[in-house]
Amino acid sequence: MLTSSLNLRPAQILTSALVSFQGVTPSVANTPDIPLEDPSRRLLTPDVFLYDVEESLSETGNIKYEVKYIPDVLTPPGFSDRPQFVAVDSTGRVVYSTKTSLLGAVGTLRKAKVPPGMTEPEVKLIVEHAEMLENEAFTGIAHIRGMNAVRTGGDDNLFGFDHVPGNRAALLFATQASPADMVNTLVAQGSDALARAGQWSVENVGFRDTTYVSASGNGGWVVIGEGSRDPVGRILMREAAVEDGISGAISVDDLMINGSETVEGIGLNYDGTLGVALGSLEASFFSTDLRLQGSSVIIPGASGAVLHPLHANSKSVDNPTGLYQPDTHLAFVGSGDKTI
Repeated sequence: MLTSSLNLRPAQILTSALVSFQGVTPSVANTPDIPLEDPSRRLLTPDVFLYDVEESLSETGNIKYEVKYIPDVLTPPGFSDRPQFVAVDSTGRVVYSTKTSLLGAVGTLRKAKVPPGMTEPEVKLIVEHAEMLENEAFTGIAHIRGMNAVRTGGDDNLFGFDHVPGNRAALLFATQASPADMVNTLVAQGSDALARAGQWSVENVGFRDTTYVSASGNGGWVVIGEGSRDPVGRILMREAAVEDGISGAISVDDLMINGSETVEGIGLNYDGTLGVALGSLEASFFSTDLRLQGSSVIIPGASGAVLHPLHANSKSVDNPTGLYQPDTHLAFVGSGDKTI
């Protein structure tokens, strides 16, 4: 079970609560009272699929479509739906990673939030970091519940359906002559569907190892660190004020001296201006734009890293009044000799 402490405004998805993962769905318990689970606020984590639409011409010159599920339900690897690490940003959005599995299921990043005026949380796969495979015949589709090609006597059409975010009972339907028109029709009805040129890549969307997630003290930023070695892991920054989009991404080998490093822990300071990523040989410190600010050699064999979330403006021996000091930070990193 993984537990994360939350302290959010009443209008947000969770209020002064603990979120913990029992199986594959996060549960919520109110605090500071006795932390009893509130089943009505459990976050569903539905299976997630992407779609590749291939366009071709028949012998008679008619447009034909083939719709492919990504990942293929019959051909592993698939996307894991078992939650792993969780963070909550300043808007109340829950950002979490899912685990890889021994059977080859690929980890993912997802986000969940109750849209304004709705009562149900909307869970979405985060795909903004994923580079598409270039192929002019393909269009990638995300954030819809299903689609298929509609055969006719001439050109094929595409049928897609979705729901209004935050209300799975409010179904939306569209049948159009192209992927872009189908998505635009759904969006016009209130869907958050997305179309991108090219093919989806499971490797680019997913994560191959333990993927750490941490928020800044004020919730304005969320950082994600991928522990993969082959291919090399990634570190991503996400700004809470941006609804869709990764503010920055960098390969671990561009941040750490040792190109084969794997992320063993990650954290941010109060406002996200400084982050720390722990590798097997060093702790690297980086800015919001993922530029290296410094590093410290550690004894190999450690895991875990965190920056004091309030140190820049909390009372201390050097800062007795608690005035904001943006250049003052305190980091805790694990060491292989079982010290911090």
